[in-house]
Amino acid sequence: MRYTTILVPDSEWVSASVPAMPGCVGRGHTRDEALANVREAMEDWLETEWERGGGPLLETPELISTGVAKALQLIETMRKAGDALGDGGYDLELATVDVSEAASI
Repeated sequence: MRYTTILVPDSEWVSASVPAMPGCVGRGHTRDEALANVREAMEDWLETEWERGGGPLLETPELISTGVAKALQLIETMRKAGDALGDGGYDLELATVDVSEAASI
């Protein structure tokens, strides 16, 4: 299973969120570390949700664009607090993360 992840770097961390899995986040000092940590969080999130009879939201363009809008707002908040690098452009990335099928059972 593959899910879109939004990566947002700041001065020390790269944060990752998964729009299809509300509340599922990870972070790391590097992009690769953030992706590894969010993959683990995704597997835990899926396991918990399946036990409860739930699951991820359906990924749609609207869901992803809402997640991106929230990430852009976060970048603006970080800039105002002095935590984001630079005063121009928006440094974020979309990545697709695979999680194991075992997490969905």
